[in-house]
Amino acid sequence: MGTLSESFSSVNISKNGYYGIAISPYYGYASYNIDVKILKVSNYGATTSEETLGGFISSINSPQCGTISSNGQNQIIGGYYNGTYNDGKFWFAYSNNSGSTFTTSTSTYYGIPINAATSDNGQYVCISYRNFGSGLFVSSDYGVSYNQVVINPSGNDVECVTMSSTGQYIYVTGNGAIYKSTNYGASFTAISFGGITAEMNGSSNKIRCNNSGSEVNVYVNNVIYKSTDYGVTYSPVINKSGTNFDISIT
Repeated sequence: MGTLSESFSSVNISKNGYYGIAISPYYGYASYNIDVKILKVSNYGATTSEETLGGFISSINSPQCGTISSNGQNQIIGGYYNGTYNDGKFWFAYSNNSGSTFTTSTSTYYGIPINAATSDNGQYVCISYRNFGSGLFVSSDYGVSYNQVVINPSGNDVECVTMSSTGQYIYVTGNGAIYKSTNYGASFTAISFGGITAEMNGSSNKIRCNNSGSEVNVYVNNVIYKSTDYGVTYSPVINKSGTNFDISIT
């Protein structure tokens, strides 16, 4: 079993519960270590193993986030390389065989990946990033390649991201608003969030949508809000202080 004393920044489980991947910026990390390690989980958690992701050209590589398809066949990991936390470039790794093997690729895009989401079949992938403007890395080919979608070239960070089961609807928080895509991440529009838009820049925000994308839950400023009209309008449903929790919706 891997070093479970590590503080994992991203733990991702397939909907069928059979597969999972756990990621930490410091898991297996040593200064100037070119390879990256992740923890793979299968057999409903009964089996764990370390995976070393090689093929990087830089001396510093830090995994940041991941996502996994509904059946666990497609697994995606995002991180940064060739710099510090403030000037790194995006790298990604993908597996299309349930984590048996991973292919790694580096890019020329600047940005530190924060959160990731995928459609149920793994075809559409969306990864939010911070620094050098705010935006998303979007893939429509199972994480093999990405386009960069810049929401605001000089704006605040884009943080949390959620996606409908087909990938058509994508919602993200950050830069003082909720951003929504209805075309599989090709473009995004801002949704005003009343008088608390300044709070939408915090890393403690959470957002989740249901399978169809018609219902959205968002946590901001110690309140959970709910939308039932594809994220157009929101109503408060519960006060909940603290940051060490997540929200979900089915």
